[in-house]
Amino acid sequence: MPPPTVKDLNYTTVYGQALVLSPSGALTPVYPGSITFTPSTVLRDQAGNAFFFPSQTFTANTDVNGNWTIDLPATDDPDINPTGWTYLVAENWAGGRSYSIGVPYNPPSGDRTVAFATIAPAPASSGVAQFGYLGPQGAQGSAGTAGPQGATGPQGPQGSTGATGSTGPQGASGATGPQGPQGAAGAANVLKTNRYAPATVSTYTTTSATLVAIDSTNMQTGSFSAPASGQVWVEVAFILQGNSAGTGAMANLALFDHGTTTQRGDTWFLNIDTISSEPTIAKFLVTGLTPGTSYNFDLAWAQGGTITLTTKVLAITGVGSGAGQSNPAGPALFEVHTA
Repeated sequence: MPPPTVKDLNYTTVYGQALVLSPSGALTPVYPGSITFTPSTVLRDQAGNAFFFPSQTFTANTDVNGNWTIDLPATDDPDINPTGWTYLVAENWAGGRSYSIGVPYNPPSGDRTVAFATIAPAPASSGVAQFGYLGPQGAQGSAGTAGPQGATGPQGPQGSTGATGSTGPQGASGATGPQGPQGAAGAANVLKTNRYAPATVSTYTTTSATLVAIDSTNMQTGSFSAPASGQVWVEVAFILQGNSAGTGAMANLALFDHGTTTQRGDTWFLNIDTISSEPTIAKFLVTGLTPGTSYNFDLAWAQGGTITLTTKVLAITGVGSGAGQSNPAGPALFEVHTA
């Protein structure tokens, strides 16, 4: 029977060739044929477990050339009890012999293989024990006297935070608290409005190529207090007319500090497309104001070529009338917003 796979056994490969003399005196391979190896004793591991018994055999069959190979447990295996035991060999063919041999654990080849022809027959032996076995566990002895308590060891590392528990039920709503005091009023967006609309027409003209106030008395925003932001939007709407159109028919609009020629904000540079009066709306952003300080801005203008600029200011309700293009007029409106 083929040997089982047991981790505590160390196998040696044995190989050989079975030959017999023919009637003519020539060596002839034995085929078919077999050779059997029977252990002479029970093999046990270091715990005392049995692996093989004398009733078990290892068999190798010959091939057509009489060759055979077999893996056998070594008879001097240091991990098996006993050591120095033998196999009973039986040559199963006509004229075959029977004898005992040992199979080395470390054969001279160094590769755990050995030629059968190099193994000499040996006296049959059941081997000798090379180690004893662990006996049964004895009864537990009485407890000894407790020793002194050892010193406290160092604190171990902090464990990881556990998983967050489920959310508890929502509590009852509390009573409504008292109403808080009213907050301060917010800043007004519109800081100042001014409307100049005389009952009879006021006509203003300029041919100046530099900025001049139109009318510091009437064409102004009116006084206002600068907001906390220090900047404002100023919107102006009025009627603007030039006396020619095309190349060089340009107008400039800007703001002056009241009664001065100090400009505030940007300049609007406009093209006068026709000689008719045009309603004009300009918006200026003025920054750098001191919060809480009073300011007033005049509307300033200048022609940007070789023309005359005209504005006519008048309070009109209902439907206006007049001859040609010389009479269009309307109010001048100013509004200051927080920016």
